[in-house]
Amino acid sequence: MSPPGPILPSCASLWKRFGLKCCADTRWAAVALLTVIAMTLTSPAQFTSDPVWSDEFNYSGSPDPAKWGFETGGGGWGNNELQHYTSRTNNARVENGMLVINALQENYGGNAYTSARLHSQGQGDWTYGRVEVRARFTGASGTWPAIWMLPTDWVYGGWPDSGEIDLMEHVSTHGESVQASIHTKDYNFQIGTAKSGFQYGVDYWNWHNYIIEWYPNRLDVSIDGSRFFSFRNEGQGYGKWPFDQRFHLMLNVAVGGWGGTPTFTSETMQIDHVRAYAYTGQPQYSVHPLAWYRLVNRNSGKVLDIDGPSTADGANLHQWEWYSTQMSQQWRFEPAGDGSYRMISRHSGKACDVAAASWANGANVQQWTANGTPAQDWWLQPVGGGYCRIVSRETGRVLDVADVSAANGANVQQWDYVGGPNQEWLIDQVVAPPVPPTPTGLRAEAGGEQVTLFWDAGGTYTTYNLKRSSISGGPYAPVATNLTEASVVDTGLTVGESYYYVVSAMSGTTESGNSAEVAAIPWTVSLARNAGGSTAAPFTADANFAGGIAASTSASIDRAGLTNPAPESVYQSERYGNMTYMLPGLSAGAAYRVRLHFAETYWSGAGQRRFNVSINGATVLNNFDVFAAAGAKNRAIIREFDTIANGSGQIIIQFISLVDSAKVSGVEILQAPLLTPPLLSSVLSGSNLQIAWPASATAFNLYSSTSLAPPVVWSPVTNSPVNQGGNWTVAVPVVGAAHFFRLAAP
Repeated sequence: MSPPGPILPSCASLWKRFGLKCCADTRWAAVALLTVIAMTLTSPAQFTSDPVWSDEFNYSGSPDPAKWGFETGGGGWGNNELQHYTSRTNNARVENGMLVINALQENYGGNAYTSARLHSQGQGDWTYGRVEVRARFTGASGTWPAIWMLPTDWVYGGWPDSGEIDLMEHVSTHGESVQASIHTKDYNFQIGTAKSGFQYGVDYWNWHNYIIEWYPNRLDVSIDGSRFFSFRNEGQGYGKWPFDQRFHLMLNVAVGGWGGTPTFTSETMQIDHVRAYAYTGQPQYSVHPLAWYRLVNRNSGKVLDIDGPSTADGANLHQWEWYSTQMSQQWRFEPAGDGSYRMISRHSGKACDVAAASWANGANVQQWTANGTPAQDWWLQPVGGGYCRIVSRETGRVLDVADVSAANGANVQQWDYVGGPNQEWLIDQVVAPPVPPTPTGLRAEAGGEQVTLFWDAGGTYTTYNLKRSSISGGPYAPVATNLTEASVVDTGLTVGESYYYVVSAMSGTTESGNSAEVAAIPWTVSLARNAGGSTAAPFTADANFAGGIAASTSASIDRAGLTNPAPESVYQSERYGNMTYMLPGLSAGAAYRVRLHFAETYWSGAGQRRFNVSINGATVLNNFDVFAAAGAKNRAIIREFDTIANGSGQIIIQFISLVDSAKVSGVEILQAPLLTPPLLSSVLSGSNLQIAWPASATAFNLYSSTSLAPPVVWSPVTNSPVNQGGNWTVAVPVVGAAHFFRLAAP
């Protein structure tokens, strides 16, 4: 909480700024000003519909310690304040369904007054979101009640560098008003640059909702949905915008200082509820960015149209009866951030725009070349019956047909939302989006009781559906829908069972065909060790090693892009040095997959650590450099190798240091399912050999070799099999050499 700005302007200054008639009654002038600048601001779905943190105060006694802490003491608090803050129920208590902060005239701790200052630090901290506090206060002379926010982590330094947000301050010397402010390194009261907004004519002794809506690019503060302060991110660093870190809530009643000379004995601020909603940035009403729509006014049945129809900047928007061939009546919705859209004309390619970015009721709506400003961005908020209000991201006002007119040519403007049918629009699709392309490149990586699927990403606005079957060729059942990333992990599968997958793409409600099918069989996790660390399921504490030294770090580890990664804590531990893992209890002669997990947490460049790794005596990594392989410090990587357990049922892994010390973070052993492949048949056709086997419920991969002399090298056949008459068939070129084939589980 910091000193407020100027007091209520004079009647003459109001007349100069807003054209009001001057009078002797300053209350009348303040109310008139409120009418001019107030605007309705409801909560669109860029925030969660339900609070992620709240206190409804439906209990009695001290404030909930799981949500609130106290700052206590006197000393003026940097503002020449007169109170001593305490944690006593005399000064802060919950009763009758509300929090009461009570400032009292009493000698305490060397101060003449007591009060309370509550905070949610460490118990309610947010980066972006919507915070609503329903409050009322008596506002006696000398009081300074405030609802405000401070940084939790102070990442840019002390006050004001890390910022302050004041969403409601009432200074008793300022009359019937409240103010909102921000303070930063470049904008603060100490250097006379604080940014503030005022709401005048406020009956603060009655209940009001004080609200902040905090976006990555802007802060908006409102009272009962009427926005009276907005501050933008200028994109010039933390000196002007430190509001990209966690903040927490502060509630207090200060005495004296900027509040003036106190004359009370007992004054209160009452809080009915506190609710915090997370920022999502998601639209409240979904439209497809590649479809074309008409906007039908609920009152008139007419549609949004460009006058002329013109292609010029500044051409007016009005309503007109619908003509299906008129491109000036069709609009496309481009996502514009914070869950808003930019409405683009099919006729001109220009955007629906609030003229001059005006905040005034009655400001004209026109078309203008798209320029990325909030005056061209609109939220679509459902109001029932299939209709929406279309809300300016810049001003909080809605698209409105002037004078509730039903006539052709009636002007379209912005206005406060009052629930009128002339402010509500049906968004009706008239041209469907194109069918999305069928996804390609689907591939599967089997893990322990799970399969990771990847495919090539499609169009910008495409979502995906993953489908699965236990029989090759389907039918397929949905596993996951509305996927926005071209990958997903299918979990909870049965080891040794075969699973068949396809993926399709969505464009609105239009679905592509299914991709080519892939098959996978989950492996068994035989054992997993957290090298140098404790249990992190499914990894157990480090064991079965000889040599090496355990170490750990608290650094954050980047695991992005890994298939079936270990828990982060595995990569935060390590065993380093010359060492050997002798992993027992395996089936002699059985096939296993060894997965070695690494992260370079010490060196910050390539060449600082190099080592060899062998499995059962065969070198699998030579001159291995974790940093070079990962491309960065604190980035996890995995290396996988297939091997056979030795005659003692062991897999032996050796790490030999070359430069600095060898290291490993996790050792994981997966056992391949024991599957009996079917017999192969072959028919020579020209230079191709047609290899076939039954298309059973089990998936196998085909391998070939040109010699059976040890050591036999089997290479995967990359040609895709075709299901013909109940058999998988693959055409393999065989020219100039003998060829041998075998099937193996993937």
